[in-house]
Amino acid sequence: MTRIHLCCLVTALAFPMAWPADQWACARAAEDTVFPGRDWQEASPESQHVDSRKLQTAIDHLKQHAGRHGVRRMVIVRNGRMIWRGPEADLRQGIWSITKAFTSTAQGLLIQDGKCSLDTKAARFNPRDLAEHYPDVTLRHFATMTSGYDGVGGFYDFAPGHRGDQNAWVRPERPFFRPGEKFQYWDEAMQQYGYVLTQIAGESLEQYLKRRILDPIGITHFRWKKDQTGKVLNWTGGIEISASDLARFGLLYLNRGQWNSRRLLSSEWVEAATRVQVPPWLPNALPQSNRKGAGLYGYHWWVNSRGPDGSRPWPHAPIETYCRSGYNNNDLFVVPPWNMVIVRLGMDQADREITDAVYDEFLRLIGEAIQDPVVEGERRVWHPVTVTFRGPTASETDDDPNPFLDYRLQVVFRGPSGQTYDVPGFFDGDGFGGGAGNVWRVRFTPDEPGRWSFRASFRKGRHVAIQPQENAGQPLAFDGAAGHFLVRPAADKPPSDLDGLNPFDPTAPTEPGFLQWGRLQYVGGHYLKFRDGPYWVRGGTDSPENFLAYAGFDNTPPSHRYAAHTTDWRPGDPDWGDGRGRGIIGALNYLASKHVNSIYFLVMNVGGDGKDVWPWVGRPNPKGSPKNDNLHYDISKLRQWNVVFDHAQRRGIFLHFVFNEAEAPNKRELDDGELGPERKLYYREIIARFGHHLALEWNLCEEYNLGFDLGSERVKSFAAYVQAVDPYDHPIAVHSAGDPLRALRFTFGDPRFSMTSIQLGQRRIDTLTEAFRRATQEGCRSPWMSSRSIAASRRLIWRSTTRTATAKKKSGRRTFRAAWWSLSWRTRSRPTASRRPPSPSCGTTRGTPGSSWSRFHSGKWSQRTNSSRAPGRSPSVATVGRPSRWGPKSWRSRERSTPSTCPKPARPARSTCRLIGGRSPCAGTIPEQAASKGRSEPFQPAGGSRSAHHRRTRKRIGRC
Repeated sequence: MTRIHLCCLVTALAFPMAWPADQWACARAAEDTVFPGRDWQEASPESQHVDSRKLQTAIDHLKQHAGRHGVRRMVIVRNGRMIWRGPEADLRQGIWSITKAFTSTAQGLLIQDGKCSLDTKAARFNPRDLAEHYPDVTLRHFATMTSGYDGVGGFYDFAPGHRGDQNAWVRPERPFFRPGEKFQYWDEAMQQYGYVLTQIAGESLEQYLKRRILDPIGITHFRWKKDQTGKVLNWTGGIEISASDLARFGLLYLNRGQWNSRRLLSSEWVEAATRVQVPPWLPNALPQSNRKGAGLYGYHWWVNSRGPDGSRPWPHAPIETYCRSGYNNNDLFVVPPWNMVIVRLGMDQADREITDAVYDEFLRLIGEAIQDPVVEGERRVWHPVTVTFRGPTASETDDDPNPFLDYRLQVVFRGPSGQTYDVPGFFDGDGFGGGAGNVWRVRFTPDEPGRWSFRASFRKGRHVAIQPQENAGQPLAFDGAAGHFLVRPAADKPPSDLDGLNPFDPTAPTEPGFLQWGRLQYVGGHYLKFRDGPYWVRGGTDSPENFLAYAGFDNTPPSHRYAAHTTDWRPGDPDWGDGRGRGIIGALNYLASKHVNSIYFLVMNVGGDGKDVWPWVGRPNPKGSPKNDNLHYDISKLRQWNVVFDHAQRRGIFLHFVFNEAEAPNKRELDDGELGPERKLYYREIIARFGHHLALEWNLCEEYNLGFDLGSERVKSFAAYVQAVDPYDHPIAVHSAGDPLRALRFTFGDPRFSMTSIQLGQRRIDTLTEAFRRATQEGCRSPWMSSRSIAASRRLIWRSTTRTATAKKKSGRRTFRAAWWSLSWRTRSRPTASRRPPSPSCGTTRGTPGSSWSRFHSGKWSQRTNSSRAPGRSPSVATVGRPSRWGPKSWRSRERSTPSTCPKPARPARSTCRLIGGRSPCAGTIPEQAASKGRSEPFQPAGGSRSAHHRRTRKRIGRC
């Protein structure tokens, strides 16, 4: 059951069965979408929660940058009501390539009727023209401009004297390229596509669409012209329509094919047509063409996704925005998060072309005019959504009031089954990385499909952000604002622009990375488990611990550039600042390609080793100082961090957040080591901005008892505060030095700690693991375990190396170089009934193990299940680890033992091993191998003696 937190400390909240009527005002405005009859229902912008003054500012901007027709043929519709219209909105005119969206809609209807599919061969319906050169071209190829079809010579879209699309119906010639290999926006291909669809329909597409779509939604100012030959319709650009009628077509798509209570077009088609269908890495057949669809083209709709360079066409508009554009400055925008349709028509491109940059600014200004909460995101299970509120204007450097400390945004989300999450929000400047603005946000990850509702609490008062009382401070601005949104089930297959990103099974028809399995949780045993998936095996890096000291981040010393990894950045990957993000994004891609699934990093190392990572605005004294300003946060930097974290999650990489370092100045940097305002705000800001990610842990401190000893009581108070603020119950751990059994005993049986992070020193990991097992069983709690030591490294198979100091001067050397091996353990098959059943939980243990597990811990072993595993077979286990740096804190690995509860588990059957990705180091079981070598260690690193191995590895990795 999901816990409810209010503000910063654990506080019970009685969630009302029904919210007061006034608090549902915003929800009703969005929910009460109307559909026009013969005429549009007109309404004032304010009635639809749009500031008319700011809306006019946006319209004036577009008018200033358009041709002679300005905004006379423009309409803006919100919630089905027309809130702005130009004087010529009912004037019918040609819309050129907006026609393509109508043509592709006919295909959606034909698929809906069962007459064809996306993979239907086009030659089947036009063998005369297509059988010879285009036998393998499908309707999907035509719908995405990837058919390679060529009807004539000549490049109509950029060459002088271009023919245009008036006589495009010509006999086909040899293809430009093999179908699906490239993209080329080509009207001849569109004409062939329309002809094939006409043959499938058995009637004119105009009559087909008129009966199925146009008449039911009330489009009357409509005409579909033939091309210049007079033989066929101009399926690529022949429609004439008015702006007000075209907005009806946009409203149909905005409502996912639903008109009033009638389903006209399948929602599956609308969703597929308006998301990326052309991968961002697909090349353009004609590089000089000004129409490039890689990463931006659906089924004849333009999508606000990332193109090959990592940028979006309208970065200041919601990512769910899509558009259909035509020659002569004709454009139809659909913006689902705003529940808005915008149509601008004209005949004035010769006067001035309206560019994407102009539309981007226009959409940004409209976004500022919207006053009610806006929900953005894919709205699928486990996909993060962002709710944006417009509140008081502030700056990240303000002191009175401090927008981080003296305002408090909490949003309670309620799910379809009654589950509730009390999620902290944050100040986000202008919403796009700027430090000043009126944007206040909350990020949330829904865990169930269906209808989710939310209610915001927004308070102002001195230090109200860290006060536990629900009524602390005074209500302000949008306090009480409410709304709802619908969440769909997880996709049957990943979006096409993310194909191949799933590091677990690239062929599996599921979401990329962790989005397929949901939140990684502590379930009462020695293993973390995905909410909707298997147990998890960690195989990650612990170096560089100052991973975030990246030159591409704002206000960050350039300790790392990851320059060699810019070649690992892929077209369509996120980026910022014209390439500034490519090094670190490429580094994540490289690590994922080596099956690394975890990264360890400090979010603040002021006064520690690197002295180059902090979340605050400005430049603090890197050595640590009580004069440092730790109460104002760098909005642009934290936005860039989130881009990196989001990409890591999509690549299946776990986020290991470490709040403090071992060094005394670092521990004292916040409130002199106490749980005061600085530390509380620090925890809250990190959790509010990044806690929505699915797979992460909060590590309170590295070596909490070394040097300046924080002591068990302080650490427990830190854990209690983090647990109270975090609505998702992410695992919490603390790392220790010295004897871990003694140093961490205070965490055994404590519900605030669900992980153990230990310093092995020279102790045997198998002995220590069993000692921890017994100790945690006595406390009736079985934490997931982490270990770090040189001794542990001698028992690890996986190792990764980083660039040497001398290699920094050489180009082409990678910052992360990894040679990895993974052991897969399989116990002998035996009937399921003979396996020990799971033991019930007890004491303070939360949850129960999901299955019984064989155990063997002479090294660092972890287990995971796979849904495709044959019944009766034991889960595989793998060993992984990562060298970090030399010295007392050198090698770091991760060990998770069996999900033991109170009863002691039975011994497993004998195990055999096989090596994946390299030469097997052993024959038989690990115990047999260890005995044959005359020592208790499972094996030594491949390539010679330990000392020689350490010398070679140290020479390679140096310090990063």
